[in-house]
Amino acid sequence: MAELSSREKLQRLIPHWIEHNRSHAAEFTRWAEAANADGHTSTAALIENAAALLCRAETELMAALEQAGGAAAEHTHEGGHHHHHGHGE
Repeated sequence: MAELSSREKLQRLIPHWIEHNRSHAAEFTRWAEAANADGHTSTAALIENAAALLCRAETELMAALEQAGGAAAEHTHEGGHHHHHGHGE
């Protein structure tokens, strides 16, 4: 069996990165809410900014996936498989 090209590898990797970032963005949002609830509003705002940056990264990754010839529309759904790395959970 032939080795995958860089383009084929990216078509497989980028959707994984998108899902991974979504998972982290959701986790950031949960922790921002917890920080707000405890009165740590400036900390919460910084965490919310980090979540927004991950959303921006998703936009860039979606564009990269399209450029690589991947089916971006298939990866815009919410859900899919999620990775749990134990970051604060």
